[in-house]
Amino acid sequence: MWISVFEPRVLAAILLMLAAGGLYFACRVAMRAAIGPRASSPGRRALCQWLPVAATAIAAIFTHHPAMAVAIIFGTSVAYLSLVLGMTSYVAPMHSDAARPRAWAFILAPVLLSLLAGFGGVLTALHAGMLLILGVTILAVWREDAAMGTVSASSKTNDAAALNMDGMRWVQLVVAIGLASAAGTAAVLAAALAAQQSPLPSESLVALSVLSPMLILPSLRTCVTVAELGDVQGAVSAIIGTVLLNLCVLLPIAILLWYPVNGISLKTIVSLQPAAADLSAPAQGLVYPIGIWRLETIVLLVLGFGLIPIALGRLTLARIESAILVVGYALYLAAVAWSARGT
Repeated sequence: MWISVFEPRVLAAILLMLAAGGLYFACRVAMRAAIGPRASSPGRRALCQWLPVAATAIAAIFTHHPAMAVAIIFGTSVAYLSLVLGMTSYVAPMHSDAARPRAWAFILAPVLLSLLAGFGGVLTALHAGMLLILGVTILAVWREDAAMGTVSASSKTNDAAALNMDGMRWVQLVVAIGLASAAGTAAVLAAALAAQQSPLPSESLVALSVLSPMLILPSLRTCVTVAELGDVQGAVSAIIGTVLLNLCVLLPIAILLWYPVNGISLKTIVSLQPAAADLSAPAQGLVYPIGIWRLETIVLLVLGFGLIPIALGRLTLARIESAILVVGYALYLAAVAWSARGT
């Protein structure tokens, strides 16, 4: 085949470049279809920003790279709450007197649940169900914030305009989803190939250090642009909404998909008695790598605690705090690279 002409490292680099371009273009097409050029719907923007992450993580599950899927979910969540949030609030600092959506503070809940689930080293269908229920609760709070006009200063008028989805927009949305799926699969294959050829001994480390920064690039551009146009609160809400989708929707989907992909039916798992099977075994759920649990989950826990006073209006992200978030993400990437030394 033609791929045998290239060296593995060259092939991995080509696939990564094609995947990055495809995911970026898919995100832009989805935003143009679902939101429109002048709309500022934080909920729909979060969904469009989430598309590259979701497509790549699900592709990792179907290609039998579960650790990479978990790394993508938690790695991009860290990137959103540090790099993207820091750059957005640095360009356009928050107004101290602006009302903050209460949903911002709820990001700590799924992180705490993930932290507790990580003690067993495996994510099961029970954890997926709990995260989905938590997501429904947070969605209710989000919708109530939107009804009160706290999600975005211009959310009501822009959301009304964004609801006008004609046939061509639906076609664009389907094309964006298909393109994201293909590009996400290419990104996973490239990361797996790079892990075999690079000093990084783990696919999850490649996902954290290469894929996660790549997947948030479309969001970084759009959030900064929206903030520059004066809707910094809508941009921040879209960032937090994307992380909530990661933890309360994408992570449960990855857990539940891993059962049939791994050849285990959910009916069999539910019917098994503790004496008949070891439900804590990695085969009975999605493996939660200890490295991700020790670093990414703890970092998310710290960032989640920091969002509580921001949501309550007690703290505002000025340029100094925003710069700290950006520098903190650089230090986080350094910690990821350092962790590779001990593996």
